[in-house]
Amino acid sequence: MKASQSRGEVVGIVGGGQLGRMLALAGLPLSIECRVLEPGDNPPAAVAAECLKAPFEDATRAIAWANQVDAVTYEFENIPTETLEAIAATVPVRPSPQSLRVSCDRMLEKQLFGKLGIDTTRWQSVSNWQELQRAADYLGFPLVIKTRRFGYDGKGQAIARNHAELESAWLLLGGAASKVGLLVEEMIPFTSEVSQISVRGLSGEIRHYPLTRNVHREGILRFSAPVLGEVESVGQQARQSTTMLLEDMGHVGVLAVEFFENQGHLIANEIAPRVHNSGHWTQDGADICQFENHLRAVVGWPLGATHPVGHACMINLVGYIPPVWEILAIEGAHLHLYGKEVRAGRKVGHVNLRCKGTAELEKAIRQVATHLPGEDVSRWLKQISNS
Repeated sequence: MKASQSRGEVVGIVGGGQLGRMLALAGLPLSIECRVLEPGDNPPAAVAAECLKAPFEDATRAIAWANQVDAVTYEFENIPTETLEAIAATVPVRPSPQSLRVSCDRMLEKQLFGKLGIDTTRWQSVSNWQELQRAADYLGFPLVIKTRRFGYDGKGQAIARNHAELESAWLLLGGAASKVGLLVEEMIPFTSEVSQISVRGLSGEIRHYPLTRNVHREGILRFSAPVLGEVESVGQQARQSTTMLLEDMGHVGVLAVEFFENQGHLIANEIAPRVHNSGHWTQDGADICQFENHLRAVVGWPLGATHPVGHACMINLVGYIPPVWEILAIEGAHLHLYGKEVRAGRKVGHVNLRCKGTAELEKAIRQVATHLPGEDVSRWLKQISNS
């Protein structure tokens, strides 16, 4: 039976990872009950949501599960659109399967950017070695080569600076290429990587969080900070592009758009039709966080304010959890752990920092960094100083 008014709303989440966990936790104070569909054992979301273990491809079980909730959302892209389309026949899916279909295929993303007049790098789609060679001749080195699907956190991509590396990239990615194809992009210079986290409600209302600067290492996001003193033209570009994407797809919920910034100009890279790692700082650094606003949108409630509170940033914990008491001793630190087994290259938590001013924030960043060997704190501090 679906939710009654007295019980609040029931939201189904496809995927039970850390994003599903944080969505479910954000729903509890609002009496939004979350239920998760997840094929794995002991998913992170299980601490806050009832979980049904079932393959994403099992549409019959997915439909039966969805018929017990008021609306369905999802926490990542690598799920079959066919399953969501089957669910959508009887239960609202927000964002729609169309948003998933576009965002899980890098070629369709690029085509959508082009349709809306949003600048991208030059690119070509290829499906065999001969097409890859022709694309390299046309675009010129260096190149970034990506699988069209199933890439995240640096997976499913390679860099080729010459023909020898092109062949190595093909050998690395060629198995996937025969199934889902490759995307070849020119590698461009950029001064920073930024993301726009925005949310669109069921009524069409749109709210934008501040533009966020990001630092990646080995393809994995390590640090994010909202740009409080952004160059207005850059912020306008990000909001305008994201608004066009939200409206064109009829997207309901949070949408993250990643850009390269070069001398005040933005080049669109990828989109994510969901809550996003670079928006985690909003949990402690914004009026209403991305997770709550996503749930509000999914159930058709009014959206909350997206204004920043203080000076904030997010530091990912990748493959390591520092001593909890040492992080909690840092002024302004908010620790979020995912309940995941620690493995190299795996996101197991993050630290949000919120301070009164830039100087206090820089001090706190340095203190956290002492517990994370190998991280380049100077790159993090540069994002703060440029705010």
